[in-house]
Amino acid sequence: MSNILIIGATGFIGHPVALALRRSGYHVYGLTRSSKKARLLARSEILPVVGEVKDLSKIVPPNIEVIIDVSTAYQDVATVLEEVKKIGSGRKVTDPKLSFVYTSGTWNYGTSSDYLSESTPLGRVAPPPDMIAWRSDFERKILESRDILDVAIVRPSMLYGGNGSIWSVFFDPIIRAKEAGSDTAKVLGAADLKVTSIHKEDLADLYVKIVEKLPFVAATTYPVINGIATQESLGAILSAFAKEVGFSGTLQYKEPEDVLQKAIVTASNVSNDKAKGLLGWYPKQEGVEQGMKSWAAAYLAWAEEPY
Repeated sequence: MSNILIIGATGFIGHPVALALRRSGYHVYGLTRSSKKARLLARSEILPVVGEVKDLSKIVPPNIEVIIDVSTAYQDVATVLEEVKKIGSGRKVTDPKLSFVYTSGTWNYGTSSDYLSESTPLGRVAPPPDMIAWRSDFERKILESRDILDVAIVRPSMLYGGNGSIWSVFFDPIIRAKEAGSDTAKVLGAADLKVTSIHKEDLADLYVKIVEKLPFVAATTYPVINGIATQESLGAILSAFAKEVGFSGTLQYKEPEDVLQKAIVTASNVSNDKAKGLLGWYPKQEGVEQGMKSWAAAYLAWAEEPY
């Protein structure tokens, strides 16, 4: 499998995945609606495909063997699947199936201290947060498409590194408190909250491993892979960040106020044994607290000049 199309190739997950696949020798295409982003992709040796998700079956290059959706565009997920199935169903019975890799997430497991794996039925131990309650049913629809597609589902945990992505919800209040000269920063969550995380480059490496063994992964009974590297205390992580940015005040934790915040503080004790055993994948990056000197420096640099 050498020709791969990535939906969301300029995003926080998608761009590292595209670059990792390109470094591994794959021909990588990236779907984008923007001519400006098309140039950014081309500079990274990623072949731009300019257009809309709703037109995917009309604009997809005919040589594509794998489509990876890392867009996290919740409103378009059904359209993506239908378009991918349309492409797959257009192939001859004797042709290899089109492969489809969908990006889900560990929030699906809900909050629980129980040890959970890909084999744990979603919703059996704890309900998922309302924001992504639809996702387990959508995963089922993907798995039901195996008569047309070879599929795999990746469930990453919370990503870190680079511009911090969703970690800005935790980091920004500390920055604002420092800039305001306040002795208290109000931050989301609780000090003893256990956060599962993965560095964006480790996740990109996981996608490479999945693509390398995609026929094998797709042929398994349940082709779902968790993407997790660390489980750490939120209090320790935020204390390390505060130290690196020079905030010496108190961290005051608060309850989540909206559906996004409730999803962000979802805490699951989730296994990565399948990724290690089935794919030979192991994380290489330092954990969030341990590598905070690097992560905080990158976060601040991106905050000063995003582009």
